[in-house]
Amino acid sequence: MKSLILLSFVGCLASACPVASKPITSTTTSISTSTTASTTASTTTTTKTTTTKSCQLTATPIASLCGYPEPLDENAFAEGGPEDCWRLCSKDKTCNFMIYRQAYDDPFISGPGTCWAYPNLKYSPAKAEKCTGDQHPSLFVYGNPECKPPVTCYPSAETLVDEICEYVQPDNPEKNVFVADGPEACWKACGDDPKCTYTIFKKSRGEILGVLEPNYCYIFDTDETYHVGRGIGQCAGSRTGPTMSVYVKNCNGKTA
Repeated sequence: MKSLILLSFVGCLASACPVASKPITSTTTSISTSTTASTTASTTTTTKTTTTKSCQLTATPIASLCGYPEPLDENAFAEGGPEDCWRLCSKDKTCNFMIYRQAYDDPFISGPGTCWAYPNLKYSPAKAEKCTGDQHPSLFVYGNPECKPPVTCYPSAETLVDEICEYVQPDNPEKNVFVADGPEACWKACGDDPKCTYTIFKKSRGEILGVLEPNYCYIFDTDETYHVGRGIGQCAGSRTGPTMSVYVKNCNGKTA
């Protein structure tokens, strides 16, 4: 009798038993349903995270200086421009202001600058050293940055803010310096570029060594504001007077 039971059990292993088929089918169905639910949840999460509101990080300039107490070494960072300081400050809740230190005192020499951070401190005008004589500002103070919706607008004759004789060329001159008949071309190019905050129209100085110099447009598309300290506004020794006109974006009465 025991031999018959054993043989019956072995036979059941060799061929699928009808009784065992139902739990296997049920398990397979359960896994498939779970996989489908997981995929749906994953798709929903991806859709939510990819929907973000774009904004433009800006900071209000407070002062242009020649001197200010330096921060601790751990709060000085080598960066490419003021915009890098804004990004650092925006990520630190203890930041109330930052200073961008230009790499060189000479505004016509470019290079990586330094961001000075002052955690938990407020800017003190009493500690500031203003420039005198022929000094050019090398320290640019900015307030707490804000992320604002990008604006679309164009410079115009009404947004003229300065007339100078010299100014540093913008980054990427192959793209951002070009010949133009008049300032209107500069206004349009700057307005079409969401990162451009100001433009300079450099009018011809006439013939130079027998060659007629053309007019040029300078487009500044690094989200930075116009720095008076980088231009030589006095035009000392110039016979023609100012040759460069600076125009800023002005959207609804507010400078971009």
